[in-house]
Amino acid sequence: MTSETARLRVRKPERSVANADLSQATPSHAICKQGLVRRNTSQVARPALGNVPYGVDIRSCTVTGKVALTFDDGPWQYTEDLLDILKANDVKATFFVVGLNRDRDPNRGPIDDPATGYPATLRRMHDAGHQIGSHTWSHANLETLTTEGRRDEILRNEDAFARVLGFFPTYLRPPFTACGAQCVADIGQLGYHVANYNVDTKDFNGDYEYARAVFRDNVSLRSPQDSSHIVLAHDVWEGTVHGFAEFMIDEARRAGYQLITMGECLDDPAANWYRDAITGEAWRG
Repeated sequence: MTSETARLRVRKPERSVANADLSQATPSHAICKQGLVRRNTSQVARPALGNVPYGVDIRSCTVTGKVALTFDDGPWQYTEDLLDILKANDVKATFFVVGLNRDRDPNRGPIDDPATGYPATLRRMHDAGHQIGSHTWSHANLETLTTEGRRDEILRNEDAFARVLGFFPTYLRPPFTACGAQCVADIGQLGYHVANYNVDTKDFNGDYEYARAVFRDNVSLRSPQDSSHIVLAHDVWEGTVHGFAEFMIDEARRAGYQLITMGECLDDPAANWYRDAITGEAWRG
């Protein structure tokens, strides 16, 4: 689906537990840790919020002159350092969070386990004004799953978000950007915006000379008068956090762009970025 299609207003699907058949999905069954309230979001209503479309693949901003830096796959050991760097540079970014990052460390717990330190990191992200989105529970390839499997991946992650924060995101980025028409529709029925990107730095390859060239060619050398960009990077890589992140900040500002969250680049009020874990309405906390 083209970026132009993502800008079109589409009919917002009626959303309720019955319509989405959420009762058939399996919620997270992680052991409840002391200090965190057990949540089960499968029965939460999902009314459409705001004007950002559901059920389409979003890959571009709706306002010009902006750059939205987005970081996937965390939190990880470098995420706190990245938050320090963003604070020092007065930048707000967007983080697409994985619930259980077993691929990186099979002994590391999920984001709602206080022993990992991740609950504190997520709260710090939110308190600092960064946007938090979902990147599924286990970084599964959603295109290879059934509708029920996709729902399980999404609901497990939002259950963990709800336990830590009291709300869960309305923005989701499919791992590997692998999500065909039925997958996109399934995500929309769960009340999520499919939040992709139009600049892939491929920082995961560790070739930062290439990543810098991609950023220059697609961002720095284009005029902010008629362009805007959603940039993909990853906070799980040391080279991205300790070097490339500040390069992107400096280059974007030098070219005249304003650095904002993905929600802001879609002109979406911050309250719409999250659902109350009890009511399903826009988060007003």
